[in-house]
Amino acid sequence: RHRSVVAAVEDTLTAIDYLVGRADELAIDTDRIVLAGFSAGAFTALNAAYCTDKFGITHLPIAAVVDYGGRLIDTCGAGSSIDPGEAAVFVVHGTEDTGETRFEGALSIIQGAQEAGIAYEFHPLDGVAHTFNPQTATVADGRTVEATTYEFLDRVLYGE
Repeated sequence: RHRSVVAAVEDTLTAIDYLVGRADELAIDTDRIVLAGFSAGAFTALNAAYCTDKFGITHLPIAAVVDYGGRLIDTCGAGSSIDPGEAAVFVVHGTEDTGETRFEGALSIIQGAQEAGIAYEFHPLDGVAHTFNPQTATVADGRTVEATTYEFLDRVLYGE
């Protein structure tokens, strides 16, 4: 299991390097790189953004992470691996999620974000297990997860 997380993070960093190397021709703003994922994709995004530096791996700074049902690995220190100045994080997680993606993992991320003083937003989905549709699932105030995600990204990436 840990090897697959490492491989996925390695692939992600390789893809970022490839894209950043072509930033001019692809019109990529390297100050606004966002990693996003659901479940295993969220594991990958979170661990690429917050865990790699613990192993001496340097990469271009990530501006934000969108986490739908992921978790930081315990080997890295879970939420305590988030440091001041790192990527803003947007977390949506079902309160009934269990197993590897248990809800407590989301709480650890939020605690780490608070302690590090980074921008974050947390939307627990009451009574929801692991899967949900971001286009139709709603947060507590009735907005869809998708709309809430874009509003967060607009704020942290563009100050809007």
